Amino acid sequence: TLSLHDALPISDLSYFDRCVHIGMADAAGSSRRTGHRRYVKQREQASALEAGEEADTQVGSNYLKPTLKEIIQAVESLYQDQLKPFGRILRKRIAEHASGAALDKLYVCPGGTSKPLPNIDVNHLRVACDACSFLHVSTEVGGDWSVIFTGRPANFVDIYSPQDRYPPELWTQAQAYFQSLAGSQMYLPGGRYACAQVLLGRRLGFFAGRTLGQVCHVVQLAISQRRILGYSNGAIVPYGSSQSMVKEQCAVRQQPCAGEIGRAHV
Repeated sequence: TLSLHDALPISDLSYFDRCVHIGMADAAGSSRRTGHRRYVKQREQASALEAGEEADTQVGSNYLKPTLKEIIQAVESLYQDQLKPFGRILRKRIAEHASGAALDKLYVCPGGTSKPLPNIDVNHLRVACDACSFLHVSTEVGGDWSVIFTGRPANFVDIYSPQDRYPPELWTQAQAYFQSLAGSQMYLPGGRYACAQVLLGRRLGFFAGRTLGQVCHVVQLAISQRRILGYSNGAIVPYGSSQSMVKEQCAVRQQPCAGEIGRAHV
């Protein structure tokens, strides 16, 4: 069971407890209604893809069914990180909390986690969010969904925004850091969220005071605009070691690069 005091500042405890109390009452009342039972059954039969999760996500007896308290705690922590609680991110955050491991110990291996995350029952998660009057669930582009606190202001970072408001010195330091990486340190998880977790775990000076949402945005800009980072076989790497850089070098030499890409990353 997650500790409330471990995840939320004292100032948020009364709000949290109020949400849990109201939400549990809502859920109890809803579960007694026949219409709600039919809805739960329909959601359980929905495919994982329709629920906005990865296609390989399934529902089974070994999948965790988070309590309302755990769901609220995860949503609150994403607010603190300035990350909009999309279904796939909320599921990941709940799994992180349930793992019992520190975040800087979870995301240390290139392309994945050092400790497998618990599986979360995504249909149960969606139904629990839908059943709470103080949580507002919205359908998002691409089949995903999101949940926010009803009536509470949010300050989420749009990690796909092309607007770059970060100071020049951040980019100068970031470029120097990534260019200095070698060996296993240069390979970062291919997802922006996991990549940002790794970078925050390294306690880098140019990210001091930045939220996880902001670091996710920096990673996105470093890939899409700044050409500081790129991809290699699914991992995020310094741009100089990326497949895009290899292709550019091949184009300059006017040579096919398929073979070179294969040899470069053996």
